[in-house]
Amino acid sequence: MARKSAGAAQVQQSTAPVPAQTIRFTTPVVETPGVFLLTGWLWRFLRFVCLLPVHYPVMVSSTVASAVVAYVFGWVGLAVAWSVADAGLLVWWRRRPVSFRRCVGLRVLAAWRRIMVYRRHWQPVLVVAGLAESYLERQYLPQIRGVTCSEWADRVRVKIVAGTSPADFEHRVAELAHGFGAPSCRVEVRGPRDLVLEFPRRARGPGTGR
Repeated sequence: MARKSAGAAQVQQSTAPVPAQTIRFTTPVVETPGVFLLTGWLWRFLRFVCLLPVHYPVMVSSTVASAVVAYVFGWVGLAVAWSVADAGLLVWWRRRPVSFRRCVGLRVLAAWRRIMVYRRHWQPVLVVAGLAESYLERQYLPQIRGVTCSEWADRVRVKIVAGTSPADFEHRVAELAHGFGAPSCRVEVRGPRDLVLEFPRRARGPGTGR
């Protein structure tokens, strides 16, 4: 029995050692103080409020005017003012439909499509298309500077990320068109970090004018 125990002990001693684990270096995680997060959120909110009159002048002016009329004349005066405004818009639409569509209809359409189409899908479409840049674990996206509508197309003015070029967008026109539900996409360079993406709302026929 002693010989068997010695043999067993010798077999255990000849077992190969376990290889050392691979050393991994990880980036240290530093928690951002809450005061900095709160300051960042407050700054974004104030910036959004200050830019509202620039991006949506008609909506902001109408809201302010309605608030002033309601404060001075009450709800009855506000109802009368809106009734007069609606009647004037109706007369304008019936007498001058072309100018009404150009000055009112297309502006309302541009505001609607900016919020519901481009702003809503901007981040996922650009990330999947490979147009979002990352640096030091932060993501940088091109910014929408404005949206205008013509009779047949949307024109989205974009401020691109520093260090990128309009060629990056020109190589992704198919992805952008499919991402925003347009039949095609055209890139127009207006200046440094300033370009326009043109998305037709419908396919143009051979005799369709711009």
